[in-house]
Amino acid sequence: KIDYDDEEPPIASESILPPVVVGATIQPCIKNDEEVLRRIEAEEEDRKRKDVQTRIERENILQKKKEEEERRYEELKRENEQLKLENLAKEECKKKLEEAKKKSEEETKQKLEEEAKKKNRRRSK
Repeated sequence: KIDYDDEEPPIASESILPPVVVGATIQPCIKNDEEVLRRIEAEEEDRKRKDVQTRIERENILQKKKEEEERRYEELKRENEQLKLENLAKEECKKKLEEAKKKSEEETKQKLEEEAKKKNRRRSK
């Protein structure tokens, strides 16, 4: 062990480690730091690219869902219009049937009344 109490501490040239070793240990650290920084930047760029890609994929999925919903809405709208037309046609048919039925009942009633009148005329003669 070196006792420095009585003397000045040694300067760099008198250091225990030679300057070559000191320089050699500093330089790889700087290189490693640069490599770490490059790797971190590359990872950040990769993450950003993946984030953008994920966002685009989500937007595409949402757009496809929206288009599918719009297509389904239009399809249901057409089906609804078709059903309305069919219901209107059914209502018209029902009305015509009711009218025909009433007319037929009236005609039958009139015929029966006429026959009854004829029978009454014959009886009264």
